[in-house]
Amino acid sequence: MKRIIFVFFIIFSQIVYGQQIPINSQYLMNNTSFVPAWSGYNGNIESFLTYRQSWLGVAGAPKLGMFNINGALNDNMGLGFLLMTEKTGNFSQNYITATYAYHLYFSENTCLSAGISPLFFKNQINLSSIESYGTQLDPMLQNVDYLTVTAFDLGISLGFKTGDFSAGVSVPQTIGMTFRINDEGNNFALKRHYFGFLSYQANISKWQVTPTAIVRTTEQSPFNYGGSVMVKYKGRIWSNLGYNADNSILFSVGALSNNNIAISYSYEIGIGGLSRASMGSHEITLGFLIKPAKIFKHNATVFMPQQSFDVQTDDNLAQKVAVLDEQIKREQQQRKDKDTDLQQQIDSIKSVLGNTSAPANPTSTTHWLQRIVTQNITFGLMSDKIYSSSFSELDKYAKKLRQDADLKIKILVYTDNLFSEEVNKNMSQRRAKAIADYLLAKPGISAEQIEYEGMGSVDPIGDNTTPEGREKNNRVEILFSKKVF
Repeated sequence: MKRIIFVFFIIFSQIVYGQQIPINSQYLMNNTSFVPAWSGYNGNIESFLTYRQSWLGVAGAPKLGMFNINGALNDNMGLGFLLMTEKTGNFSQNYITATYAYHLYFSENTCLSAGISPLFFKNQINLSSIESYGTQLDPMLQNVDYLTVTAFDLGISLGFKTGDFSAGVSVPQTIGMTFRINDEGNNFALKRHYFGFLSYQANISKWQVTPTAIVRTTEQSPFNYGGSVMVKYKGRIWSNLGYNADNSILFSVGALSNNNIAISYSYEIGIGGLSRASMGSHEITLGFLIKPAKIFKHNATVFMPQQSFDVQTDDNLAQKVAVLDEQIKREQQQRKDKDTDLQQQIDSIKSVLGNTSAPANPTSTTHWLQRIVTQNITFGLMSDKIYSSSFSELDKYAKKLRQDADLKIKILVYTDNLFSEEVNKNMSQRRAKAIADYLLAKPGISAEQIEYEGMGSVDPIGDNTTPEGREKNNRVEILFSKKVF
C-alpha cells in the first residue's frame, strides 16, 4: 500500500509543479483573463463564463469551469474577480483571485495598466474512489475521503495599449508559497508562471484582423508559445485560427448578439502526444455586458461602444437624427451669442466715441475687443505643466501686453468631459493660472493687465463622444480688452 500512496504523491506533486494554472482560450474574447491588469480598462462591467472539456474520449481527461467578472471603479481604477476549477480524474484544482488594477493614461489612446491579484489555491485528491488491493487496507484510504491542500499567493501583471497595439505580462504566484500534504513532510511549493501577450488590430474597412502571440512557461517546465489570427466583421462576427507549440491547432468562431451578449466556440485538435489520441478539446464561452461605459475608452474584450455597431434600425436612425439636430441647435445658439456679444461691444464703443459732453478724465471702462480660440497651447496629461511647444504662442501675447500698458488679457481654459466636473474645473483653473504666471514672469507686464479663469467642460465646441470632438474642447480662449477714455 505504501506504493499506492507513493504514486499519489508523485502525481499530486506533478500537478502542483506543472499544471498549477489550467490553460484555456477565453483570452480570445477577454484579454483580462490573460492580463488581469486590464480589468475595467474599457469602462464596462462585464462577465464571462467558460466550460472546457479537454481530450474528449480519454477517461479522466481535464474538465475546466471558469467565471470572470471585471469592471471600472472610476476613470483610472478597475476591479476583477476570477473563479476557476479543473478536475482531472481523481484530482481537482480550484483558484480564486481578485484583481485591483490602475490605469495610467499618457494620452487619449496610450495607457499603462498595473494589476495586483491575491490568489487562493486549493488542490484535492478524491481517495474514496480509489480501490485498494490486498488483505490490509491502508489507513489513509480507510479514514480519509479527500486529501486536501490549500495555499495563498500573489500575482502581478502589467498591460500596455497604444492605438491598436497591445502588450502584457502576467506573473501569477510570484511569492511561491509552500505547503505540506501530511505531518511527515512532503512540502511542495507553488511555482511561478510567466505569461506574455502581444497583439495588433488592423482595421480594413468593415473588417478587423488581429494577430496575437502568447508565451507561457513555469519554473522547471518547458517554454511554450502560440499564435493566432482573428478576423472580425463589423466587430460582431469573428473566426480564429491558432497554433500552440504543445502540439495542437485551434479553431474558433464567435458572435456578438444584441450588443450585450457574446458567445464563442473553440475546437482544439491535437497533432502530437496524448492529445492526438483524443477527439480534440472543446470549449465554449459566454460573455455578458452588465453595464456599458458612459465613456468607452478602448477595447480589452469583444464588447465595443454602442455607437460602433452598424445596426440600422428605425430607433437607431431616429436617435442619430435627434443628436444631429441638437448639435445644430447648439452651434447656432453659440454663433448667435457671439454675434450678440460683438454687437454689444460695437454699440458700447460707438456710444463712448459719440459722447462729446463727456468730462476730460472720466472713469475708465473696459471693453473686450478681440477673442482668440487656440489649441496651440497644450499641457501634460492631467497636469498644468505647459509644453515648450506652446511658448511661441504665449510670447506673442506677452509682446502685445508689453507694448501697450492699456491692453488687458483674459485667459479662459476649457476641458472635455472625460472626468468629473469638479476635476475638470480644478484642472482648468490650475492651467489658466499657469499661463498667467508665465506671462507675469516676462518683464514689462503688470498683474492688472491679466485675468484668468478655469471654465471646466462648459460650452463645448465639439462632440465629446468622439476623440476629435474632445480634442477641440480641450482649448484655450484669449480675450483682449482696451481701456476707452
